[in-house]
Amino acid sequence: MAEPLPQTADKGAQIRRKLTARTLVALAVSGGILLAEQLHTYQGLRHRLVDAELINSFGRQRMLSQRIAKHLYALRDANSTAPQLLDDLSRTQAEFDAGHQRLLDWIPEEEDPTRRMELERMAAQLTPIADKINNAVGAMTDRGGDAAEATPIDNELAGLIASCDEFCAMMEEVTGGQSTHLQANLGADAWTRTILQVSLLGGLAVLLIMLVIPTIAHAAESHRKLADELANSLVQQAKQEKLASEIRRMSALDHAVLETAADSIVVIDKTGTILSANGAAHRTFVAEPGSLVGSNVARLMPEPHAGNHDGYVRHHLDTGEKRIIGTTRELVARRLNGEAFPMELSVASTIVDGDVYFTGFVRDISERKRLELRLLQSEKLSSVGRLAAGIAHEMNTPLQFISVNTKFLQESLEALVKGPRRPIGEPARPSIDTDFCTMLECIDENIEGVTRLVDIVRSMQEFSHPGDLRNSSFDLNHCVESVLKISRNRWKHVACLDLRLGKDLPPCEGSSNEIGQVILNLIVNAADAIAEQRGVDPAELGSITIRTTQEGGNLLLEVGDDGPGIPADVLPQIFEPFFTTKPVGAGTGQGLAIAYDIVVNKHGGALDAESAVGAGCWFTVTLPVSRPDPAVQEVDSLVSPAAPETTAP
Repeated sequence: MAEPLPQTADKGAQIRRKLTARTLVALAVSGGILLAEQLHTYQGLRHRLVDAELINSFGRQRMLSQRIAKHLYALRDANSTAPQLLDDLSRTQAEFDAGHQRLLDWIPEEEDPTRRMELERMAAQLTPIADKINNAVGAMTDRGGDAAEATPIDNELAGLIASCDEFCAMMEEVTGGQSTHLQANLGADAWTRTILQVSLLGGLAVLLIMLVIPTIAHAAESHRKLADELANSLVQQAKQEKLASEIRRMSALDHAVLETAADSIVVIDKTGTILSANGAAHRTFVAEPGSLVGSNVARLMPEPHAGNHDGYVRHHLDTGEKRIIGTTRELVARRLNGEAFPMELSVASTIVDGDVYFTGFVRDISERKRLELRLLQSEKLSSVGRLAAGIAHEMNTPLQFISVNTKFLQESLEALVKGPRRPIGEPARPSIDTDFCTMLECIDENIEGVTRLVDIVRSMQEFSHPGDLRNSSFDLNHCVESVLKISRNRWKHVACLDLRLGKDLPPCEGSSNEIGQVILNLIVNAADAIAEQRGVDPAELGSITIRTTQEGGNLLLEVGDDGPGIPADVLPQIFEPFFTTKPVGAGTGQGLAIAYDIVVNKHGGALDAESAVGAGCWFTVTLPVSRPDPAVQEVDSLVSPAAPETTAP
């Protein structure tokens, strides 16, 4: 399971902190509202208790004042002191005084200014009543029940009763006000309680909302994320299905491409086991469809390559050297029916999960090789055709003096045979000796002419024969001299020859027939270039230089002329097939292309050209002393007319 991203964890922590803060705020608000409601309830209850106590105290004072008046009237009408009445009067008076003092003590504690003023007014009116009560009680007590003093007491009682009536009226007013105030307070308390309860409920609702909304929001966010993840999952699933469909389509396309490819494609691992082979590979190697997979690739090679294949692979894996990988080479392969055939092989390597795999692209070039051989032979015959007139001229000269000498010999011998036979005297011997010497000279000249003819014919045979393309050693200097003999009439009229053949050169390994074709093409091109610049019979001959030297393990053949040269923009194209600077009908454009193929591809050498306009041209042929790739010789031998049949190893 994937670890949560740091940003997601921080966001979750922030949400939890906000939720905790909101919860604390909601709890504080709700607690404050609840505390305010409780305080208000307590204060309202306290005020109601005070109001009730005030009403009760005022009522008690009213009752006590009436009781005192009643006791006073009873004592006035009594005939004796009536101790019991006096005791009741004293006790009632004491209670009245205590209640009076209690009312006076409440005045400073009252917070309501209006009520405080009422209490102060009542206290101010109650004080003289209390004084009158005390005076009346004192007078009644001092009288001791004497009737003579009844009039003053009646006056005190009348004043007391009048004061009590006023106090009672005021008490009615205050009690009514207190009752109204109490009712108003009760209504206000109920309204306030309602407000506080509503506030409390609102706070609880806010708390609930603050607690629930984040939860709902979190749930909504989770739902949204889940929906997004589901949508992403569906999108990814759609992409994967599309990718899988595309992979299947591309796989089918790749399979179709491989199966319809004209060239054979074979994939092997580092052990040489064939992992994949297309239809062309099975057709090329004459194998049943699918039968190549799982077998070793060595079965498709002749010896010694079949036995050495594992060593080739190990050498590449150990050293990293790539002699074949990344290049295109001509090799010999073997069909399963035992037939060997030339092939063009390109090998690529790749690494998958640490394992090395090799892909070989094989092309059967049997037909191409036969066409190349025909083309080479055609070019040779074309060259022979172009040289035919010159060769005939070269042969005509010795034939002429051979004919003349033979005629002279014939006539001389006939004269000797048919002439009179007489003894040869001393005077005639010098003449006879002279005739015989002349005849011997004619014979020598004839032998020389015949030798020249034989050389020309032999050179023509060596050059024009299809030849054995198999690997062999040959003398490069002899090859140059043979070509010069058959091409002499082509260059002797336009250029002087500067021949500098190296001494003690090692033999060159390859096909002398093909190298002779290269030399002839270079000499003919040099002669044609000079003739183009100076004319066919110039007043001043040009120069053709031919040098052979050795540099290290290579032999160098240089052919130069002092002709017009090749422009710089044309020089890179001179080895391309069918490219020529000669007029139409004067050349096919195949000479240098064939020369390049022979030197570079078939002999592992190099063919370079250096030129400047007006400074002539130099061609350098580099040939290795030892042919570097025997496989090329094997390929050539398969299509060489002189090659024996190749059998399966």
